[in-house]
Amino acid sequence: MRLCLKISADCARTLSILSVGLLSLITIAAAEEQPAGPDVVLEELSVEGSSAPRGLMPAYAGGQVAQGGRLGLLGNVEARKAPFSITSYTDTLIRDRQARTVNEVLVLDPSVRATQSTGAPFDSFSVRGFPANENTSGEVAFDGLYGIAPSFRIFADYAERIEVLKGPSAALTGVSPNGAVGGVVNAVPKRASADLTRVTLDYGSAAQGGVQLDTARR
Repeated sequence: MRLCLKISADCARTLSILSVGLLSLITIAAAEEQPAGPDVVLEELSVEGSSAPRGLMPAYAGGQVAQGGRLGLLGNVEARKAPFSITSYTDTLIRDRQARTVNEVLVLDPSVRATQSTGAPFDSFSVRGFPANENTSGEVAFDGLYGIAPSFRIFADYAERIEVLKGPSAALTGVSPNGAVGGVVNAVPKRASADLTRVTLDYGSAAQGGVQLDTARR
């Protein structure tokens, strides 16, 4: 009795396989027999875009602080309309303060505190009491993206704006490499908006000096 059941099952399985194979052959044959239809000509599609960067928010009187900044997925938003606390410092403030690093730019922000001395080999700070960029974790975003800005010393020479978004913002900017929850510091790179040639010299104690060159042609 067991042998008969086994043979019946094998036979049923074999018939099923043969049926599937036969149906496949019939389908292929039917597809080959269909006459070719007329050629389909698609209409011309033109896609245009601009490689120019999105405009920056205008600055308040004095030109040192912008009226808004980038809120991740929301784009540029005015500070008074943003559901988050955001402060955007301009290149005018960077030049006026002669700031060399991001730490030196943010020294006046009441929500940010530098946790390393000026002569330390890397920048780290706390935002609303929570650490950020500790142990060179790369938590300073560059144009909204992590992992691009230097992990040690983040110089302000190449920044057009330094933006500070305070509070949890993973839904807007993504999770930072070290999971900072106090806020996000974003360095917006300089972009040419007009013809410019500017040379800046600096000199400090212990015979330390430097030179910066900004040039642009539009």
